[in-house]
Amino acid sequence: MKRMFVLVFLLIFIVSCNLGPSAEYGPDDTVTISGTCIDADSTPYDDMEIGLWIASPESWLTDFFGLTPSTYTVTDSTGYYEFLRKGRDFTADNGATYKVAVMNYNTNLPFEPHTRIDFYPIHVENDVPDLKLWNAECDFSLTNDMVDFTFEGLSKIGETEIDSYRFEVKAKIDGIGYNLWQKKIDENDIISLPRYLFGGNQYLGWRIVAEKKAPSDADFGYVYMSETDTTAISLTDYTIISLGKNSYREATPETIKTLTDGGFGPYPSYSLSIGSTDVSWLVLDLGQVYDSIYAVAVYGIGHSGDTGKYYLIFDDDTTDGWGEKIDSVSMNESYFYFENINKSARYVRIELSKMSGMGIGYCREISVFRKN
Repeated sequence: MKRMFVLVFLLIFIVSCNLGPSAEYGPDDTVTISGTCIDADSTPYDDMEIGLWIASPESWLTDFFGLTPSTYTVTDSTGYYEFLRKGRDFTADNGATYKVAVMNYNTNLPFEPHTRIDFYPIHVENDVPDLKLWNAECDFSLTNDMVDFTFEGLSKIGETEIDSYRFEVKAKIDGIGYNLWQKKIDENDIISLPRYLFGGNQYLGWRIVAEKKAPSDADFGYVYMSETDTTAISLTDYTIISLGKNSYREATPETIKTLTDGGFGPYPSYSLSIGSTDVSWLVLDLGQVYDSIYAVAVYGIGHSGDTGKYYLIFDDDTTDGWGEKIDSVSMNESYFYFENINKSARYVRIELSKMSGMGIGYCREISVFRKN
């Protein structure tokens, strides 16, 4: 569980980082990385495991493909931690530095708060700013058919100038990520969304992730992960009628099961896992005509090429072609829903507005709901 959790935060970090500034030390010099871990209540966190990840080709191959840290240590009674490594561990042959990350590594993964600090170890002595854990006081309330999610931003622990906040929801069958729903937000936002998006057997919990980018290669970047609220959200008054039903995509004849399996997982359990300019639509076959379909939710869809729209199309019988477009949403959105539809259909189609070097590259899940 611990290894899988870490990957979701570090996979992009490890495979995408470039070489940084040249080091001020040689390959045989001893380099120190040190700092203090501060608990969510602003007290030093003793006996906390702190992991160190080095984004070098050697670490990527030897440390279980980045799933575990290159090394870890444990904080003392004052929250202090320290890593001692040879300079060669942090530098390429030309002396340029690899990006590294420190993050608290133990506790109840992945549900407790975690903070990651990214930087280039340029100096012999690298003093890392306080690694502060963030309890965002995640909470929600139910009002009729809506869920209102609230949280306290990072200003509560004295952190300002945060570049972005993200609301993330984890499914029970979700692989290593929080992929049931994602949404960019601001610090003071109340996130108000329909209850049916999270209810039923899929929902596990939600959290907030915040990022503060490094202003330069000589500075520190931060990723703050709040605690996860695992309080249940009941799916009252709605029924998912798409779960386990057959689905299809353009350009291939085979049936796709992962688009409606309730998994929401990462590659390779995407229904579509590679970009293709041949795929302009996805179709769900509900197996029978359902009256008064209320909503369709699309989870984690992405495309290549120009921007445009995703269209929703219903039909009872496609032998004479498809019906008219019911609704649309910007292709800049990867999570979206259509509701108050109140139409009958057997087939549900999500279609790109135009083609020309475009194509649907992946989609985690499509769900269709009726009101009871």
